[in-house]
Formats: sequence, C-alpha cells, structure tokens
Amino acid sequence: MILYFIVNLSLAYLLPEQSQISPYDTKNRCNCPESKLGDKVCNWECVSSGCNFDMGDCCEPWMLHNNVCDPACNTARYQYDGGLCLNIPECKCDPSMLGNHVCDRECVTLECLYDLGDCCDLSALKSGVCTPECHSWQFDWNGPKCFADAPSMCPCEDILLGDGVCHPECNIEVCSFDYGDCCQNWMLKNGICDPWCNSPTFNFDGGDCEDKEPCNCNYKKLGNGICDIECLSDRCGFDMGDCCDENKVKNGVCDVECYTLKFKYDYGDCKPISKDCKCPPEVLGEGECNWKCSTPECGYDFGDCCEPWMIGNGFCDSQCNVPIHNYDNGECEGLVCKCDRKLLGNGQCDQDCLTAECGWDGGDCCDYSLLGDGHCDMICYAPQFNWDNFDCNGVNNSCKCDLTKRGNFVCDEECNNEECDYDLGDCCDAAKLANGICDQECNFMRHSYDNNDCLKEMCHCDLEKLGDGRCDLDCYNPACGFDLGDCCESWMLSNDFCDVACLYNPFDFLCVKKNECPCEVRQLGDGKCDKECLLPGCAFDLGDCCDRKLLNNDQCDYECYAPQFNWDGLKCLPAKEECKCDKNKLGNKSCNWECVNEECGFDFGDCCEGWMISNGICDLMCYAEAFDFDGGDCQTIHCPCDESLLGNGECNPECLYDACLFDHGDCCTPEMLENEKCDYECYYYELDYDNGFCNYRPQCNCDPSLLGDGVCQWECVTSFCGYDYGDCCDNWMLGNSICDPACFTVSKDFDMGDCKGITECPCDHSQLGNNICDYECMRPECNYDMGDCCTGELLHNGHCHLECYQEGYKFDAKECSVPSACPCSPDLLGNNICEVECNIPLCFFDQGDCCKPEMLGNGVCNSECNYSYKDYDNGDCVGGGIDSPIACSCLEAKYGDGMCDLECNTAICYYDNGDCCENEMLGNGICDPECDMEKFNFDNGDCNHPYI
Repeated sequence: MILYFIVNLSLAYLLPEQSQISPYDTKNRCNCPESKLGDKVCNWECVSSGCNFDMGDCCEPWMLHNNVCDPACNTARYQYDGGLCLNIPECKCDPSMLGNHVCDRECVTLECLYDLGDCCDLSALKSGVCTPECHSWQFDWNGPKCFADAPSMCPCEDILLGDGVCHPECNIEVCSFDYGDCCQNWMLKNGICDPWCNSPTFNFDGGDCEDKEPCNCNYKKLGNGICDIECLSDRCGFDMGDCCDENKVKNGVCDVECYTLKFKYDYGDCKPISKDCKCPPEVLGEGECNWKCSTPECGYDFGDCCEPWMIGNGFCDSQCNVPIHNYDNGECEGLVCKCDRKLLGNGQCDQDCLTAECGWDGGDCCDYSLLGDGHCDMICYAPQFNWDNFDCNGVNNSCKCDLTKRGNFVCDEECNNEECDYDLGDCCDAAKLANGICDQECNFMRHSYDNNDCLKEMCHCDLEKLGDGRCDLDCYNPACGFDLGDCCESWMLSNDFCDVACLYNPFDFLCVKKNECPCEVRQLGDGKCDKECLLPGCAFDLGDCCDRKLLNNDQCDYECYAPQFNWDGLKCLPAKEECKCDKNKLGNKSCNWECVNEECGFDFGDCCEGWMISNGICDLMCYAEAFDFDGGDCQTIHCPCDESLLGNGECNPECLYDACLFDHGDCCTPEMLENEKCDYECYYYELDYDNGFCNYRPQCNCDPSLLGDGVCQWECVTSFCGYDYGDCCDNWMLGNSICDPACFTVSKDFDMGDCKGITECPCDHSQLGNNICDYECMRPECNYDMGDCCTGELLHNGHCHLECYQEGYKFDAKECSVPSACPCSPDLLGNNICEVECNIPLCFFDQGDCCKPEMLGNGVCNSECNYSYKDYDNGDCVGGGIDSPIACSCLEAKYGDGMCDLECNTAICYYDNGDCCENEMLGNGICDPECDMEKFNFDNGDCNHPYI
C-alpha cells in the first residue's frame, strides 16, 4: 500500500494543465449535482473519479506536500497532486458502493478512496498503526500515523481519542467523534443518525445512519457558533448545536437543534422514555448500570444493566430488552408483563408475576437456601441475589434440556452435549478419569479436570516456556500452572495477600489453599467478567473484570491485578519500610545481626558464611547479589509469621521456615543440640547452627573445619562437602569449557558458567576414590569418581579424558588443562618451539618448550623445566612437577615390562601399564581396571567409556 511508504518522487517538470488528461476526467458515473462541483465548497461525497474529485474543492494545502497521492487533489488544477496521482488506476467499484456504510473489501484501495471509511473499525483507529481502511476525511486521515510530518486537523491529542472517556472538544468530525467515546447505548436504534455512533463498531448507529443522505456541509461550519440551516441534519450533528435556542432546553419536547453533547441532548427530552420514569434522563444509557432505572418506563436503562452472558441464554432478560441488544437476541419479542408493576420487587411473592417478562417477580419468591446450590433457580434470578449467586451465568440458549437438570448428580443424556455443557459433569464415568485422554464430560473442577488429563490440553502455550524464567502471558493461567512461577515478582513475596504467581512460596501456597477458587478453569481469562471469580485463588479472574478507568486511578484494584496490566500499573506494590540500622554498618564486612532483614538488604551479606551457600536452605544472611542470592536456595524471603512471634521464647510451628530463621531457635530442645545431627529447629546463629552439625552435608567425610579454610583438601571436592568451598579451584580451570567441580561455587560463578545446571551426586560418598570404577559416578557432581576410572593408557595420549581429570594426574596434563586465560593456542604448547608469549604460568610455561640445557641441574628449580621428561629440572624441583603423578612408589622401569608388579597395580601407577591383566579377565562381563586399556580393547568391551 502506498500509505505505508512515503514516496520520494521528484518531477523533472510540471506538465501544463491543458496538456494533461486525468484518467478520472469523466462524469458519466457522478451522483452529485453538477452545481456542487468546483463551487469552492468541499463535498466529500463528490470526491470520486466520476465527479472529477469535486474539482479539487476538498484539497487541503498539507496534502500537496506529503508525498502521497491524495485523491482530493487529483485534478489538473493541482497538477494531479504534483504528479503523484498520474499512474493510479481507475476504481473498479461502483460509486454507490463507496461510503454506503457497507464494508466492501475490494474497494479498500487508493483509487477507490479506501471505500470512504466503510471498513474502518474503532479498534484500528486506536491501534497506533497506519490503517488504509481509516484513511478518509471523517477519520482525520487516520491521524499522523499514516504521514510523515502531516498536520492533523483534529485539535485533540491522540492520547485522548478512544481512551474510553468522552471529551466534548474531541466529539467533532475531524477527530472522528472521539473514536466513539461519546456514543451512548440509548442513541443506538433511536431513529436519529448520531454521527458519533456512525461507525462499523456500532453498526452505523444500530442502523439509524443507513440509507441517510450524507452531510453536505463543510466540516468547518459545524460548531462554529453560527447557525447554518443547511447543516441542521442528523448526519451533520444538527450543526453541533449552533442553531439551539437555550429557551427550548428542558421544555419536555425533543428539539433536534439542541440534540448535541453541548446541551446534553436537549437535557434528556430526546431520550425515548415514559413520563412515568422516575430516573433523571441524564443518567440513562450513560454506560453505568442503575438498577432502579431498569424498568420499561425508563427504557430498561437503555441496556446499561445487560450483561453479555444474558444475551441468548434461553429466556428473556428484561434488562436486555432494548434495541441495542436486539431485544435480548429475540428472546423478549412478543412477551409482555401482565402484572401490576408495583408488585414487582415489593418483597411479597406473587405467583402471577413469576415469569421471565416480569423479571421473575423481581426476586420476591427467592428461597435463600437455593442460592449457590449449583442449579440455576429462576425464582432467584435477580440482581440483588447475583443471579442465583451466579448459578445462572452463561446458560446457552442452544441447550434443549431442562436447565434445572444440569449438575444435579444424575446423568441426563439429553443434557450431555456441548450445548448443555455436558450436564455439568453429571455423566462422567470414573473409568475415564486419568486415562490420558481429555474427556469433556469429566472436564470439570469436581472431577479435577479429568484428573488433569484436560489441563494438559487446556494449556495452550509452548511447554518449553514453563519455568524458563520469563513471564509468558499465554502461560499465565491455572491450566499451565501460572507459568510455573515465572511471573512471580520479588515484591509479591512480602505483600499481604495471596499471589497465584508465587504458588511455590509457602505463604502464598497456604493462602491460596485456604481460598480455593470456586470457578472453572475455562472461566478465567475468557474475556468475560465473572465477579464470583474475583478472588486471589482465581487470580482475580485473570483480569477479565479490569476496566480502563480503574487503571487510571491511584488505588490498587484487584480487578486489574494481572501481568498484562502490569499488576494494576504497579499500584499494588507493598509500601516499603525504612531500615532501622545505621547505614554505615551495611556492607562493612562486619556482621550486624540486627540488620539481617529485608528492609536493610540483609546486611548486604556481611553475616554470610561460605558453607551456607547452595546448602539447600535459604540463609537470609546470604541473600545478596554477591552470593547469587544464597546460590539460588531462596525461593521466598517472606516469612508468613508475625514478627512478634519470632524469638519470643515460645515454639510456633507455623514459623519453622528458613525465611523465618526457624522461629529464631524457639523450637530447639537440649536433646536436639546433643544428638549429633542437624535439626533445623536449632538452625540459628545463637545456637551455632545446632552446635555445628548443620554446617556441612551429612554425607561429607571431611572435617567441617577444613572446608573453606583456604587450603585445598581434594578429597572434599564433592557435592557432599560443598566442593571444599572453592579451596581447590585454580584460575586456569575457570571457563575452560570443562566443569571443574573444584570451582563449582558462587564466588567462582559456578566455574564461570561451565558447571551451570549440575545437580547432587547420585553416588554414595564411599564409592568415590575407592579404586573401583563406578561409571554412574563419572559426573562432575561426583568429581568424576575421584579418578577411579582413570587408566594408564588414557593419560597423555593427546586426548582429554575426564576419567583422569584429577589433581593426582595433574588433570590429564595439557590435554585437559589448557586454561581459557592462556593467550596461546594449544597447538603451540609442547611443540618443541619456545614461544615467549606462552612461557607464563597460565600456559604452563609453554609445556617445557622454553627449558634450556643450562637450566637443568643448576641447583635452581626452573618452572620451565619442571616436567617428568626433564627429570623435574634434573632433580632441582623436589616433590614432582607440573605433570607428575602422586604417591606412586614404583620405579619407572617396571611399567610395561611384562611382569606384574603388585605394588604398581594401582590407579596412581596406571595398573602397571597392563602387566597384571590376565586372559580370563577379558570379556568376563566385569570391568577389570587392570585390562581397561586400549590395547586390550578396554577389557574386551567390559569397560564402557562414554567420555572417551
């Protein structure tokens, strides 16, 4: 479409007027009087090819400079809009089709003036996107959205148009009549064409504007304070009140010249109501329900009290018995209440008035015991009883069974169909529950939605989105588990009511459990307001009841408490309390327990100890960014208990949460302190965390005092012992694309990301480092079975084998241990050429390439020569070098000499290089480490090596 792009057309010359023949220069299809053409008055109904575009009378100066072909300027007088319209084809639609209030899609083209706006919907006007359907004068050319730097004829700001509030100054033609915001229910089908309702959205004023002559006045005449008799028609808004004599207002007669917003539509005199109506005319049909006005005398409040679910529900709802709702979709036609109006709603049951057309006697016959019993009881069908406590909502008029039979726990086959909502679950066969198929007759709350079979189908979002850390609106519903917590905000954990977004939080879970949702899943987020679902457990109907007006006020409205409305514009955030600690104490590396609270940022982690991180308990003292918020242990920091209960000397079981610091130790007993196991009741700093028994994992065989002491204890590098809290992590291990358990700590950013997502070790601690290869332990969480699966042939063979990725084997030498921080390529290390830039510790001194002969045995340990093949600098480097194995007492000459040397038959001595492997061991179904080498085909296949 040409509207979407600003065409940069430079004309080499302007063609003379006499020599140009417009493709539109014909009059044989013009429906306008010839006297109107070229009369210097804009007649938009004449802007067509057959009428030569009103001879240019509607061309505005700004149109000539917007680089778009404007049909109003498509005449020789304006050089065919500066030449931009010369190549536009002729409109294929009959002129009678344009502007006839019927949307003809084939006419939505530039040459057909975009069907003169017949296809423009108000939602398109509000979209903020250039929409060709709305590119016509009555819609202000779709505003500045379609043009670059084009002036707008509308004096109102775009933000005011279509905001749900009627702005009188915007209720004019060039502002598209405030995008319909001033249209009221009572105006539709009242016999008068109301321009502010004349759009597809309102079915062209409910049909009142169809087949009416268009407004022949220039829009500049309307509302200019001068009475123009030729503009005194409904299509022209009765000259916007310019002809109104104020003496005629409130005279009891409808004076159409005063039928404007300015005079409140003749102050109600033009509203079709009876003189017996006791309500002020100005409150009728204003969009707000006034139940006392929902009577025949007051025109049933012009439909303001009609709910969408009432229309087409199988019986006549008097509040919908108005033209705008097509007389309750035809269900009220021919029905007349024959009771005296005074009898309705007078508090006494009148059997003769107990009919739909009489509004079921206004509820006078209702028995309170029937309310909310699961059946739609018509005698309680009245607003004061919330339509039988909402039991009658959404009844489908296509259901042919007796509505009172549904949900009575008796299967009625005539009701067991989609139209009758499957008898509300009465026909559910227990054999169908949890059969893996969603059976609609069981798809109800009382049957747990077919024991969850239907929830899987009802969740329509990509399952990979669930729990991925991003709030996905299409997943935020009960069927999808409310996106598994992805929409939970931290501030929700400390507010005072239930948040289904945070159901994993103990407080919110218990809260929602106590306030279970009485609504069906399919009611939530279906676009219909179900007031019975405005509960925390129902996620406040997922925003279905949110009104634009609520979003613009200054208070927290739970109707809008949903992610798509940004939690009512973040107006529901809890008020923050001030920190009562001296701010100089926060983050000063000195623990101040009085500051360990949310208001003070938990003392910025000053009370955190290394062993607490990632220990499975939420330690609030570690809830700081520096410690990755306790290594992810904290799902909630909100304590559900009153602060006065904590540390008051009395045990409060409901406060035994880590977020409550386990009731500050109030539930701890002397026996617990002495039983040599970790009791969470005693997990409190004043009790030394249960006398130290909670300071490490139960399966850890290391002395707790050694963990995190700055000295590497390799036997403690397991998940059971918190990986020695990083004491064994070397810089070269970080970010080398191998998960180094020694660096699996928060302070090392979980090995700079290499270890993200690893879990607990599935093996028993006794299996690790016991010289028996357990392949189920060949995982980073288990420190690769502590080297039990490493064989001599795997070492230093040019490939990195994680079986040998241990301190004792120097991490399989250079094959695995080239650090990411080394600036050299691995190919340069150990290539017998000294690269000076690689002769640094990060590159292991070029793997010995820079060792010079004069360095060997000179009495000084030279790191460049500290390798086994250099005899560790000819003995100058005592204790072994960079690639030396540990604790092997065998002489090197014994390796692979054909003789089994038992002292060499250990993992550290590479199992004597296979000398102890016997034929009967091969292929016996057991992985024998003595034969677990390539030359024996890894014990003839008995040893499976998934990591090789």
